[in-house]
Amino acid sequence: MTRLIPPYETVFTVADNPFRNWWFVGAGLVFVAIGALIVFRPDILKALGVRSLGKFDRPFGWVFIVGASLWTITAGYAVIGGSLSALENLKSGNCETVEGAVEDFHPEPPDGHGMESFRVGAERFAYSDFVVSPGFNHSATHGGPIRPGLHVRICHHDGQFRRHEVAR
Repeated sequence: MTRLIPPYETVFTVADNPFRNWWFVGAGLVFVAIGALIVFRPDILKALGVRSLGKFDRPFGWVFIVGASLWTITAGYAVIGGSLSALENLKSGNCETVEGAVEDFHPEPPDGHGMESFRVGAERFAYSDFVVSPGFNHSATHGGPIRPGLHVRICHHDGQFRRHEVAR
């Protein structure tokens, strides 16, 4: 007896929101601004009641600016570059498609210290709500759609989901 698969519903595609992790880059800009206040406008910090480090204010501020700038540039390259690459792979069809039932499902622990993982055929997928990625990362523990036995169709490249559909 052949099991009929109901139509698929797309639950994730990188094309819907390719830059959803912009906040990861933006966080670095906040720290660049704090460093700039320490170096260039210590009077504002003093008015806010922030305690001075004395002669170490300016060197500390510069370390803050340089470190946060490096963070922002690195995170920007990773997040924006990864998102553009994921979007291009999806649009050009440069991804493998795997279809079948979710097997060997291991949910992400509720505290987030671990990855959710499963297998479809020979392909293994792992992801976490707490890992910044252009691909799918919505764990079942936090309301995501993956469940054992669920029939899925996944377009992926280098282990990252580009489009994820589930049978409904």
